[in-house]
Amino acid sequence: MRRFFITIAAVLLLVSPVFSDTSDAKGLFGIYDRGVEFQMVSVSSVEGFTIVNFSPDPIDLRDYYVTDGEGKIVFTESLVLEDLKILTVLKSEPEAWMDIDSYVIVGQNGIKADKKFTLADSGDDLYLMKGDEVVDSIAWGSVYDSGWQGSGFSKVPKKTLMWRDYRSRGLEIYAVWILYVPGMTRLYNPPTYKDAQVLPFSFPESDGSEIVSALQSAQSEVCISIYTITHPTIFSVLAHLCGKGIAVKILVEGSPVGGIPHEEIQYLAALQKLGADIHIIKSEDSYKRYQYVHTKYALIDNRTSVITSENWTESSFASNRGWGCVIENEDLARYLAVFFRWDFDGSRQDIKTFREAYPTAIARNIDGFSPVDFEYGWYTASVTPVIAPDSSKDKLYSFLNSAQTRLYSQQLYVEYDWTKGGENPLMIMRDAGMRGVDSRVLVDVTYDDPLDTDYKDGYGLYTFFEDDPYLHVKYENSPKFGMAHNKGIV
Repeated sequence: MRRFFITIAAVLLLVSPVFSDTSDAKGLFGIYDRGVEFQMVSVSSVEGFTIVNFSPDPIDLRDYYVTDGEGKIVFTESLVLEDLKILTVLKSEPEAWMDIDSYVIVGQNGIKADKKFTLADSGDDLYLMKGDEVVDSIAWGSVYDSGWQGSGFSKVPKKTLMWRDYRSRGLEIYAVWILYVPGMTRLYNPPTYKDAQVLPFSFPESDGSEIVSALQSAQSEVCISIYTITHPTIFSVLAHLCGKGIAVKILVEGSPVGGIPHEEIQYLAALQKLGADIHIIKSEDSYKRYQYVHTKYALIDNRTSVITSENWTESSFASNRGWGCVIENEDLARYLAVFFRWDFDGSRQDIKTFREAYPTAIARNIDGFSPVDFEYGWYTASVTPVIAPDSSKDKLYSFLNSAQTRLYSQQLYVEYDWTKGGENPLMIMRDAGMRGVDSRVLVDVTYDDPLDTDYKDGYGLYTFFEDDPYLHVKYENSPKFGMAHNKGIV
């Protein structure tokens, strides 16, 4: 059975959280082996931490203290933490973005801190101690002494928490520290949906008719999450749907590279006047859940999903090399709708309605709609959704490692530093080549200069692997299309 993986087209939220080393997993079989440990540390604006008890027995925190190596927070009174319960200790009231409902302020319940206890944004380390024993620790931005196993974080951005996630691998429970902005999703094990009907297509061979055809079939609701959208035909079908009383909801990235195109603002203004519910996601006062919402997908009637690697613009459809697919499966559409509703939620600090973001925008004329009719080429397949940052790393690596005969990847950009080794997609593909898999990478060089001295680009990647017997790298500079904007794997 042939399988393909659309790494960005199928990815819903394009930004990977920064992970620490996972060596604190302890080789666990059950969660109760962990004992008491940190779950969250905040160094931005409001300093504090969360402790969780993963012991089957109650633990009195009076026997513990927390230190940054200079100052201490001590529990001078009995404070019993039952099994699977948490305690959040903050030096002051939490800010709204932190999304913390239950907490204790230093000075309450016998919790005291000396003046030397201050968590530095630029770098520090934090230890949970029981007598002279280091029970748990976390480090960021600086050199640390003992107790912490892993690489630590190089930096903690503003309005970001260090968060320990607990995940499963079979019957094993393990933990990994991530940089987490409250409001991000954290669903790590997406299900596989069998017997889905899939219509694959590619750009520039497709003019977007597959997308329009799927949209025009809507009976009740269309939800779109998009990085950039300016295609007049897309807006014509969406305006047509609004006129029929069908709910149209659109989440638009508010800070794409170069800013939102003026024509996009005008088209959205026109659609908003017709009744579409449009939200803009954009960093607000340093609160930013995702580097970008780089998605290009639509959900139709909790039945149909449309996913593409390309932005919904005329130039992208007409000249870029990219992939896309329409998927008919109700369970998959409902699963993806969870992420759309979460990201679209207007209560978040980084969400504004269209008119809040662009109160004076002038509407652009939208052309009349002409229905699309063409022959389809559907396939029955099993489909696993891949969500970034939630499950993208694990699922991508698992997919790459599963290759037995061939492994082909076409990418707009590949991280050059991956050539230095370690666990990353390039090295996984090379390892596959070492065990006999035909491994090939095709990378775009549209914006790369073959004559400059900076080899950290597509040309440099080709040069690095030019004589490698296990991983074959070529660069894409084809006159057949504007750029290879695809992010796909076969």
